[in-house]
Amino acid sequence: MKLKGKTEQGKPHGWTMGEIKVLRANGRLGAKALLFILNENRAITRPEVAPLTMSAIYHKAYDLRLSLRRKGSYAGRRMALPASMRIGDVGKAADLVRSGRIDMATVARNVIADAHGELTLCPSCSKRPATVRDTGLCVACHKALLIEHLNDAADAYEVKKQQWVAQQRVSRARRAVSDAEAE
Repeated sequence: MKLKGKTEQGKPHGWTMGEIKVLRANGRLGAKALLFILNENRAITRPEVAPLTMSAIYHKAYDLRLSLRRKGSYAGRRMALPASMRIGDVGKAADLVRSGRIDMATVARNVIADAHGELTLCPSCSKRPATVRDTGLCVACHKALLIEHLNDAADAYEVKKQQWVAQQRVSRARRAVSDAEAE
């Protein structure tokens, strides 16, 4: 017969409060380091209990709502945030990232390149790094310039349409005059 919290021989098994405190205090070391620490501790304090497994560490951390990611790790986290950051810390940008309007990989690349001194400032605004290779401008200035040129092209097309309408009127008037003379 198996009792809850005890083995068949009546000896306790499972997690002690001390092990849970170690798990809480050292979660940022990662699961492998915690496995080593806790099993070393168990071998000394409770040799009759079986050593922990990685899945036991993960399951207990999940039950306690702890993160076992090492400090600075980006793996397995929403939006590639470091372990020391919470989603609420990001603010309005989190909504833009979730909606897909901001690409976090591109932002991370730009931050790294800026830290290494590989990015130059945009010659148009001198506020943001010049990241668009074709124009040598920042994305905002590049898009603004693109919109400006598209609006100019649309205006030129409207003028061209008005010219075609005027040419058609003149052509019809000539035809009307030539038809009237022919009669």
